[in-house]
This record gives sequence, structure tokens and C-alpha cells, in this order.
Amino acid sequence: MTGGLLAWLPMLFTASVFAVMGSITLAGLIRSLTRARGRVLHLMTLAGGGVALVVLAALALGMDAGPALIPGFAGGLGAGVFWLIGALAARARPAWVDGLVILATIAFFSSYAAMSDHAAEVARVFPGLTIPGPEDAP
Repeated sequence: MTGGLLAWLPMLFTASVFAVMGSITLAGLIRSLTRARGRVLHLMTLAGGGVALVVLAALALGMDAGPALIPGFAGGLGAGVFWLIGALAARARPAWVDGLVILATIAFFSSYAAMSDHAAEVARVFPGLTIPGPEDAP
């Protein structure tokens, strides 16, 4: 991988993390505003995604989000689960929000795979959090 791309990889990864949570939160918002079936699920998606985005923003800004890591993780995980169940309940209407979530997820996994291949060469993304590499042996 070229040095230029390695320099941009942390920013691409950070953007993909925010894109996944942002698109899931947007899906919850759009579906709750359009009164799609499973409204409680969409509100739970919106709430969980909002919590996760706030914690991610704090981490990206370098703040110590220690006590908020568990609620942020739970919110992000819950938002993903509620989004999936809500998409089934709403019969994937509107479908374009699901397309955004899928594209953001593909971007996330692609950038994560590229970062894990070059963990020693890539700068830290979130202060205090790193992707384990060969030099982090137990």
C-alpha cells in the first residue's frame, strides 16, 4: 500500500465509523418520522445511535470517555439490532436508508481490514484506543 493512502487511512476509518452509526441513526429518524410500522423499534434505533454518536464524537475529540464507553458500546450495538428488526417490521420502507447503512458498513469493514493489515504503520485513530497489531502480543 502506498504511503499516501496510509496517511489517509485513519481518517477514512474514522469517517466510516461515523457513517455507520450516522446512517443507522438516520434510518431510525426517517422511519419514525414517516410513521413506519414498528415505531418503538425506530425510536430505540434513534436513541441508541444518538448515544453511540455522542461517545464516538467525544473519543474523536480526544476526551476521556471512560465511564461512557459501556453505554456507548451498548447504544451502538442496540441501535444495530433495533435497526435490523425495525427494517423487517417496516418491510424495508424506505429502502434507501437501508442502502446507506449497507454502503457505510462495507466502507467500515474495508477500511478496518486495510488498517489491520498495516497496524504498525497507521497512526492511532481514537486516542486511547488502538487496533491490535503484531507488536501488541500478550
